[in-house]
Amino acid sequence: MLRLPPDTVVELPVDQLGLAVLTDMVASETWNSYNYIREAQEFGGLPQGEPTLALGEAIAWLYARGLIALDPEQSAGQSMFVTRMGSGYAPSSPVG
Repeated sequence: MLRLPPDTVVELPVDQLGLAVLTDMVASETWNSYNYIREAQEFGGLPQGEPTLALGEAIAWLYARGLIALDPEQSAGQSMFVTRMGSGYAPSSPVG
């Protein structure tokens, strides 16, 4: 789980935060972006508001760059996987 102070989450440029999130998603075997944010709040102490929105922005950045994609084999709307391109940024990730 991403363990960054809320101020750091907000202050990091979106690309740096996005790559930190990608690395963490691979390490934690995340498959649902909504649950990822909720777990950061519940277990990581990330408060609602600006830090949560910054995390959502970082996830959107990952989608926009093709580093993660919707998983068509899952029924949940926020199901995702690390793409082949994303695997290049997080080499230990399984290719979706």
